Amino acid sequence: MRVRLQPLMLLCLAPALRAQSSRDLPIRRWSVLASIPADTAAAALDRAWVPHEEALEPGPAPVSGMRWRAATADSAGRVDILALSGQPSLDRRVAYAVTWVTAPADRTVDLAVESDDDIAVWLDGVAVHRHVVTRAVWMDADTVTLRLAAGVNRIVFKIGNRDGGFGFGGRLLASSPGGLSGLAVSATRTGPAAGQAQASVTVGPVSVPGRAHLGAGGLMVDLTAPTTRWGDGAEPASLTLGGTRVAIPPAPAGRAAPLVIPIRWLELARLSRAGGGTATLAASPGVGSARRTPPLRDALLDQLSRPIPIDGWVIDSAAGRLRTSITVPDELAGLPLVLEAAEFSGATIAVNGAARAPDTAGSVPLCAPCAAGSVFAIELNAHGATWWDAPSLRVSAAGWREIREGARWARRLAPRLAPELPSAAIGDSLLAAAADPAKTTWHATIGAWLDRLAPASGAIRRDTIDVVG
Repeated sequence: MRVRLQPLMLLCLAPALRAQSSRDLPIRRWSVLASIPADTAAAALDRAWVPHEEALEPGPAPVSGMRWRAATADSAGRVDILALSGQPSLDRRVAYAVTWVTAPADRTVDLAVESDDDIAVWLDGVAVHRHVVTRAVWMDADTVTLRLAAGVNRIVFKIGNRDGGFGFGGRLLASSPGGLSGLAVSATRTGPAAGQAQASVTVGPVSVPGRAHLGAGGLMVDLTAPTTRWGDGAEPASLTLGGTRVAIPPAPAGRAAPLVIPIRWLELARLSRAGGGTATLAASPGVGSARRTPPLRDALLDQLSRPIPIDGWVIDSAAGRLRTSITVPDELAGLPLVLEAAEFSGATIAVNGAARAPDTAGSVPLCAPCAAGSVFAIELNAHGATWWDAPSLRVSAAGWREIREGARWARRLAPRLAPELPSAAIGDSLLAAAADPAKTTWHATIGAWLDRLAPASGAIRRDTIDVVG
């Protein structure tokens, strides 16, 4: 891929370029077979350009007229195939790279895969990753969760170059569930090939959405995580998070498939508090297949400050009508709630049979504060007007996100009047207070922080008026 960067772009990209942890294990030793004239994009990955590409064995014998080259990656685990080949350009080409990872016992690890451009990966002959992509090798990394068997495991990369730069990178991540202790990397096989790992299911990194949604079960959070079967791809398998159990569909061994784990917001908050800020997902069958979520406190509390999509809208497109019914759950009780309907400025809106008019921001007040279990039947008639998204719910009062971000801005714009940043303990107390339908502690904590921020807010407001006029 051809990339030109301006100095300002380099400054913006600097955090991403430093993203790898110093505790990661870069794969420094590779055997590389390069390069073969080829198609690009998916066509480069779909065709086997050499015999038995998934189980290549580096050695002195040439393969398709090419000899293996030993390659030493840089400190980030990246190899420049152009530099290795001594060529100024290798457009529309394919290369292969092989490395061996020795594990003292069965182990679940995360492999960061970088490429310029397209990439496919095999572990001991099993296809585990495929990404059709145009990018420079340092731009992005795919995280692939692998189940290593005790012994020597072969990893094969297949890299397709479209034009410009040509390279790849790999590093084992310090965040791997099984850790990296005892692992060794070599460009050649150092012992007998590993056998098959014990049948199991591995769970990849967990993603927490920016928004929760309101459904029949309450305020819900849809976590997602890639799950991969190793061994029997049809054996019954499941993933458990607290009291939530989700069946894992059958899939070929080694092929990661995204799985959605819907869980009640309050339950996830409870698991976070009990788990020291994270929650643990456990897959069955398999030993060592558990995965911890990212830190949850800020993500969950921020969801209460963002729009909350409403499930279950009944839409009559021909008539331009929408209707639904919502019940206020405990985690939203005690707070003021509005219906965000800015797209429906010309619509007729009714709540529990009574006409409601949106304010100038397109918000329709529902209750302030709301009582747990309150039911609101909502109907809208768009009168033929075009709309894209159904109305969502929002808490119309400050929360953790507002006081946290407000304190950060205050320290930048009015440092002499700004309080210290709210501590993690404040956030933890709010996460616990959200379970109280009355929100007594919640309101007291948020109110106290708004009072502390008031002097800085006033000064910033006055400065803004002076500047704007």
